[in-house]
Amino acid sequence: KGGKKAIIDTIKITKQPIILIANDIYQLFKGSGEQLKQLCHHIQFYPPYPSEIQRHLIRICQMEGKKVDGKLLQTISIQCNGDLRSAIRDLQAICTGVDRVELDVVDILGERDRSKTIFDLLQKIFLTKDIEIIKKHISLIDEDPNSMILWIDENIPRVYSNPEDLTAGYEEISKADIFLGRVYSRNNYTFWSYASDLMSIGVSISKKHSNRVSRYMFPQWLINLKQGKNYRNIKNQIIDKLSLYTHSSKKKTSQYIYPYFQFLCKKDVSFLEKMMKELDLNEEEIIFLVGKRKNMNKIKKNDIKIEDMERKTNLQQKLL
Repeated sequence: KGGKKAIIDTIKITKQPIILIANDIYQLFKGSGEQLKQLCHHIQFYPPYPSEIQRHLIRICQMEGKKVDGKLLQTISIQCNGDLRSAIRDLQAICTGVDRVELDVVDILGERDRSKTIFDLLQKIFLTKDIEIIKKHISLIDEDPNSMILWIDENIPRVYSNPEDLTAGYEEISKADIFLGRVYSRNNYTFWSYASDLMSIGVSISKKHSNRVSRYMFPQWLINLKQGKNYRNIKNQIIDKLSLYTHSSKKKTSQYIYPYFQFLCKKDVSFLEKMMKELDLNEEEIIFLVGKRKNMNKIKKNDIKIEDMERKTNLQQKLL
């Protein structure tokens, strides 16, 4: 906790270039990482094509003096799913102790299981109609149907430009939402499979026109939910302090005292400065009460003047 903030603070003050390497950029930038996203220049690395991997494997075989069937190298290059290190390990496994390897050993090589991100799934849903690939991607991502439906709902209008495709897509999402409701109303999680198929395969095959490639966005509903939670947490912190100070219940403080307290804080800077010390309000709580960060700067300036006056008064008393 606090790791992203530390990275952001370091980037702001450093004079040296910083390189951040991430396997999942979505996890890095979501939530508090939004500011980090703005500070960084993004360079995306794509996995090598099977033909490139095959060329590397051929070169390794030549250097090591191994004779490996060309079709076997091609199979390894495809099954590694763009992971060159995995391909080299597979090659080492079949070449250990022998100088010549024939195609018949291909049976001992299994296709590697690769985890997929939600962005890979969205791309398959919106830009293809391949049911098998979509189902495979669903099994490889770490998202439940409740989260998945929010991603699809958020990004459909960004990709489906045709009104008929858009209507048909949302029709499938509405059916999926019905089954998600039945999961909890009947406590039967077998409905998840129906909902998952409708929101993914249903949306995919419902389109009749070619669609534009778009940048996929994080669900706005989840962002609003998080902001609302932060809002309530800060407000409750202030009410807790205020109720102790006024010797009132939290309920009365929230209903009758807090609204006038916030009004006075916004209108009277001297009152706010006094309450800052009395209630030990932190900067986040003060900004919440004032509403604008520029007002916070005025408070800080006044606070500095008060501290200077206190120092002068203390100095004069010592001299006397």
